[in-house]
Amino acid sequence: MIPPVGATVASLIEEIESDLDVVLHLIGQLAVHLRPILDEQALGPVWRALAEAEASNRPAELQGQIEALIARGDEPGALGRLRDLTQLTWDEVYALRSRWAGCTAAEKQRRARRLVYRRVWQAKSADSLA
Repeated sequence: MIPPVGATVASLIEEIESDLDVVLHLIGQLAVHLRPILDEQALGPVWRALAEAEASNRPAELQGQIEALIARGDEPGALGRLRDLTQLTWDEVYALRSRWAGCTAAEKQRRARRLVYRRVWQAKSADSLA
């Protein structure tokens, strides 16, 4: 029997997200382990910032902050703070808020890590353009 197309696509997406978890974790760990080996110049600003984010456990910290803000509900201060923390657009903040409760712990970890890495990349890209 042929599985429904939607089920096949959903399982493929889950596999890709699982692989993304592994890749993001490895990137973070690589950055942490390269930092003491390479000098600051050789490491570069993006890898240095990723190492700092991982070493200080920023993804887990951000996940906890998102949990707390979403638990506060729709109050403007909570959503504004969530937007400041994540640097998402308003539409993305509302989408994150509406989907967060249905996420597994692994999905929440992945989203938090991606948000931290995204901020690092955006900040370092802006610095290199300045």
